[in-house]
Amino acid sequence: SPTAAAAAISFRWDHGSGVTKQTVWLLAAFLLLGGGARAEVLTRAQYARLIEKAADQLRQAAAAGKHQQERAARAIRLIPEQIEIPTSPERPPLRLDNRKLREELLARAEQGPAGIEEAAEVLDNLHAGMLAPRKAPPRNAGAVLAKVLARREFRPGLAHRIRVWFYRQATKLLERLADMFPSLDFEKVGRIARIMAWGIVIFLGLGALYLLVQLLGLIPRRRPSLRRPRRAPARPEPTRTHKEWLSEAEAALAAGDYLSALRALHMAALMRLDELGLARFEKSATDGQFIRRLRREGHEAEAEALLALNRVFVPAWYGGRPVGPEEYAAAQAQWRKLEGSAE
Repeated sequence: SPTAAAAAISFRWDHGSGVTKQTVWLLAAFLLLGGGARAEVLTRAQYARLIEKAADQLRQAAAAGKHQQERAARAIRLIPEQIEIPTSPERPPLRLDNRKLREELLARAEQGPAGIEEAAEVLDNLHAGMLAPRKAPPRNAGAVLAKVLARREFRPGLAHRIRVWFYRQATKLLERLADMFPSLDFEKVGRIARIMAWGIVIFLGLGALYLLVQLLGLIPRRRPSLRRPRRAPARPEPTRTHKEWLSEAEAALAAGDYLSALRALHMAALMRLDELGLARFEKSATDGQFIRRLRREGHEAEAEALLALNRVFVPAWYGGRPVGPEEYAAAQAQWRKLEGSAE
């Protein structure tokens, strides 16, 4: 160790060895420097602020119009290669080697703006983990993490790899143009390039859709048995005369079903108007339409009789109002007025 070596040199110096003063001082300086890079001592809070600062500068580099790679590299170099975090007097300091982390972040940054954003997200996650309360990890944490990261959703797909390659090539092209034309406004060029890229994508998508439609049109349909058989058009329900409706009303009245008797009487009135040619019966037409037709043709008495009949029928049939002998008698009186005026 450096301490033991320094003690040995001191021993030989005190006992009159043949080592010169210059040699001793050079060797002592080398041992005190540790023969290479030494770990930087930082508190946990200082290290967290440093990680947060590097993440912010990475996001600024991703949003920059040019020199993104250089700015990202400067941000990553803010993270020391090796650090020591003091824990407690009775425990040794926590030593961290960030060389692997820096290499991974630089590799992501070389993939263009998307890779730089991913590197910033890595540092954000690291910063959030440092601020979270510390807990002892499970024994199989490494195996569980490796199993999770091996799943398909954590592996970059083909579209992601193509996008990364495209950004990398575009970044290299922009860097070359920046070297060739220092006065060129690359922010405007970038906007124009994005518009052109989206135009090309839309054009290719429409072309692929057109080819797909043409291809589907060439495929013969060889399974007619799977087609649904055409249904024959439904036959219209035979129209009943007003006398048949009156017979139904009398049968319902005899059974004590005043609501059904009232409906049959109402239908008898509509069919009677149709038979006399005063208002053509249509199943989809409303009573208001029948009344307007009668008034338009000058049949005011028939319109008033049908309106009075509807004032008894509509609240009972559609509104649920109770129907008894009095309501049916009032409707029957209106039916007689309509029948008498129509004749």
